[in-house]
Amino acid sequence: MGGSAKKIMGVGDDLVTQVGAFRSATESLTSAFGDDDLGSALGMIYQVVSEVAFESFQDSAETLSDIGDRLGLMAENYIATDTGNKDVFHEILGGLA
Repeated sequence: MGGSAKKIMGVGDDLVTQVGAFRSATESLTSAFGDDDLGSALGMIYQVVSEVAFESFQDSAETLSDIGDRLGLMAENYIATDTGNKDVFHEILGGLA
C-alpha cells in the first residue's frame, strides 16, 4: 500500500508539472485570435474557459497528490497496528509456554 501511495503522489506531482507546462504553452496562443471584433470575442471566451479548465486541472492534480499522501499515512497506520497486534500475540503465546 505504501508503494502505491508513492506512485499516486508521483502521478499527482507529475500532473501538476504537466498542467503548468500546458498552461504556459497555451497562453502563448492568445494572440492567434486576431485583433478584429470576432477574434477579440473569441479570445475573451477562450480566456475565461481556459482559466476555469486550468483551475480544475490544478485542483484535480493536487487532490491526487493528497490522496497519495493520505494513502501513505493509512499504510503506516496499518503497519503500526499489525506490528502491535503481533507483539500482543507473541506476549500471550509466551505466557502460555
